[in-house]
This record gives sequence, C-alpha cells and structure tokens, in this order.
Amino acid sequence: MKDSNNKLESLKNNLKKLDSVAIAYSGGQDSSFLLKIAKDVLKNKVMAITITSVAQPKSELKDAKSFTKKIGVKHIVQSVDILAVKNFSDNTSKRCYYCKKQIFKKIKDIAKQDGFPHVLDASTMDDMKDYRLGMKASKELGIRSPLIETGFSKKEIKKLLQEMRLPQLDKPSSPCLASRIPYGTKITKSRLKTIDNAEEIIKKGVPAWNAW
Repeated sequence: MKDSNNKLESLKNNLKKLDSVAIAYSGGQDSSFLLKIAKDVLKNKVMAITITSVAQPKSELKDAKSFTKKIGVKHIVQSVDILAVKNFSDNTSKRCYYCKKQIFKKIKDIAKQDGFPHVLDASTMDDMKDYRLGMKASKELGIRSPLIETGFSKKEIKKLLQEMRLPQLDKPSSPCLASRIPYGTKITKSRLKTIDNAEEIIKKGVPAWNAW
C-alpha cells in the first residue's frame, strides 16, 4: 500500500493546484473515490455533475445522489437525449466517442456557468488498456484525468476505499447499457429499457417468473 499512499498524496497535491473542480460523476467506485478526495482537499470548491440518459442504468443515479448527500457535495443532475445523436443511435463502432462528446460538452457548459474552470473525469490506468474512444472525446474537450496522471489502478482504488471504510462503494461497475448491443444493431429506448430491467432482476436475484 506504500505506493498507493504515495499516489494518494500526489493526487491531493495535484487537486490543490487546481483550486476548484467539477467532476463528471457516475456514482461508481472510481468517480466516488475521486470525488471524496477532492472534497477532503478542496472543501466546498468541488461540484459533482451527473448526466443521465436512457443509456445509463437507473440504479446508478440513486447511488450517485446518496453518496453526494453523504459527503456534502453540491450535485447537479441533468439529462441528455442521447438517442438524438445519430452516430450513437445508429450504433457505429464509434458510438462511445459521440456519446461521451455529447456528455462532456454538457458537463463543461454546466461547470462554466457555475464558475468551475476545471472539469475532471475518473478514468484510471486500467481504462487505457481497453478500446475507449470516450477517452479520445474527453481529451479533445480538455477534460483532465487525475487518476491517470497519478497512475492509479482500479485495484488500488478499491483497497483505499476499504481503508476509508466506504463499503457501500464495493460494487461491480455498471457500464453503458448500449455496450450490450452489438455494433450495427439500432439502439432504441425500448431495447435499453429491456436490458436495464433484466439486469436489475439479476442483481436482486428475483426469479424471472416473479419479476414482471
């Protein structure tokens, strides 16, 4: 854990230099970790922004609201009509790029209106190993990734969360619902809703014949 603790100190120092930040907040482990550290360091000079759409699991928003309330962070929630983005709804191989571009533009606009010049996301070193066109979109818009800048892996973050005694964050990630739909198959509200409902049933362990 010594290396992780060194990274944590580097993260805190980097955040101090930014003075005030808006964080793209999903409610997951990584963004909750970044938000908690930012709150500890910057106090009231941190804001969480959650963008919702039909492509996000409903449970994620509930978790995001609960955590921001728990740690006392201003939390803004706004929705986007992501299906109106043709390159997303047509489900091309670049759907993630167009989705994230739309979402981060919205976050930047909100942050600017509220006087927060720096927008951060919670990408980690693990994210750099995958096919993540969303990261390309964030870089083009000047979104910073402090967890990558300080070399954090998801495993290290999980261990630190356990040390911080935040067991409610020990949960599996919930990627975009559209990631379950093969490229080339039209993304529709109906399909996304069906996927979300099915996965909620699985999480709760409810027998399928009692779920509807």
